[in-house]
Amino acid sequence: MYQAICRENQKNKYISDKSLEHMRRVTIGLDHDKDIEHILKFALSEDDIKIFSSDISDWLTDNNCKPDKTFSDHIKLYLVVAAFDNYIREISDSYLFLPYERKTQQELTDFLSTRFTAQQKILPSSAMGNLFGMKNDPQKGLILYRQYAFGRALMDRMPWLRLTDKGQPAGPNVLLLSGSSWADGCLQYHVNVPVKYLLEAEEWKRRKIAESKMIDLGTAIRVSGSGSEEREENLTEVIKKIMGTIEAELRSEGKLLMIVNSYSEAQTAANYLNRLLLNGKKAACMSREADEFDENMILRSEIADFSDHSADIMVAPAQAIERGYNIVDKDGHSAFGSVFFLVRPMEVPDEISSKCTKLNGYLERHCVLSGKKNAFERAAKLRSEATRQWSLMERQGKMQLSSLDPVMKLDVTASLFVLILQIFGRLCRITDESKPAPRVYFADGAFRRSEKNTAGYDLLNELIDYIDSMIDNKETGKIAETLYQPFYEAFKKGVEKNEFADIFDDIYSEEEEF
Repeated sequence: MYQAICRENQKNKYISDKSLEHMRRVTIGLDHDKDIEHILKFALSEDDIKIFSSDISDWLTDNNCKPDKTFSDHIKLYLVVAAFDNYIREISDSYLFLPYERKTQQELTDFLSTRFTAQQKILPSSAMGNLFGMKNDPQKGLILYRQYAFGRALMDRMPWLRLTDKGQPAGPNVLLLSGSSWADGCLQYHVNVPVKYLLEAEEWKRRKIAESKMIDLGTAIRVSGSGSEEREENLTEVIKKIMGTIEAELRSEGKLLMIVNSYSEAQTAANYLNRLLLNGKKAACMSREADEFDENMILRSEIADFSDHSADIMVAPAQAIERGYNIVDKDGHSAFGSVFFLVRPMEVPDEISSKCTKLNGYLERHCVLSGKKNAFERAAKLRSEATRQWSLMERQGKMQLSSLDPVMKLDVTASLFVLILQIFGRLCRITDESKPAPRVYFADGAFRRSEKNTAGYDLLNELIDYIDSMIDNKETGKIAETLYQPFYEAFKKGVEKNEFADIFDDIYSEEEEF
């Protein structure tokens, strides 16, 4: 933002570069200036907006700024964002002053005696109460866990972090930079607050995304949900069966992204691909660590530069690449032309932190919809509902997808929709309209339900119904349409409803951290 202001002020058009640089240094704490610091003091308060605007005008005048409303507005925006950034840093820095806690937590006494009073000053208490329990991890043995705060509230209750003298929220408002932060029914990602404004992409980009090709490859080979001893064999069988499609894609523009569920699967898939690939083509797998690193691996920290990598295919775990990375060429266009879902991407269903996050999302939604006005009734009802839902989640952790209750089944569908959409987003960094639209291939047979089990879970059918329900909602349909219509148009054109593969249904569990 500062660099954009400097470009706008090229050749000291409005104000001296020295004054701008001084302002920047004050906002990041490298210099001091009582006038600028006074401006920052009022930047986040709606009640003090007149003081804020007046102080900025005075500062610009004192620094011989030529009058220009647009430039002045950009200075105001920069100072508001800088003040907000400083405020969030203050909250983050408070964590540094926590009582010393042993990082290993190997001794039970250390685990039980550690207190979290410092965090509790900035995080509201968990609605269910502090959770303390244990689970048996197949790889790590008995694990103790606890949840002590409702951290989700920081994301969507930011206006209440600062109050006026009258107890009203003093801001800031919340700007969500990911459209998939709004996905009704998703307990983990959906932000359950009213949406007042939407930033819409340019029409030509929406049109290009809507032209994407979505192809169900129709393999009956089931990777996700199969036993651990069968997964590697089934994964390589899927690759072998779709090799013709892979080779055709390698002749098209853009590199290939292939999705699996773990780093070990990524290495298996890349090794097998390199055995089959011809004409000098090769695959690389994403690696979390540099241990045992070889030329067919690319570190997770370096994937943003994959456009310059010698490999033509990147194989990556779904949860390691779903968001946070722009993997583009020198012109800012996506380095990938297509994505292959070699597995049905799933979270670890019985993972504690995921369950806590989903419980928080469920409770927040229940709190909003419960309708009780008395604070004590709301608190008692919420605590009771939290306990009931946690017990339900504990029982359903290893159940088949088709057997989940409606709330949890909807959450699985919505969460998978967000995950797939985020991965698809790696291909939607579009700057060149002349390049072909993205291509998406669903390869794992587990995307479909068994023809013999018509009550089974069919993800592709469920996704169609889920997006239909969001867009058809009379109150919020316009939000869903704005965010997801281009993806939905492409999905419905390429994926027919009520197709079945002869497979069984199960829930996939991968005990691996990302």
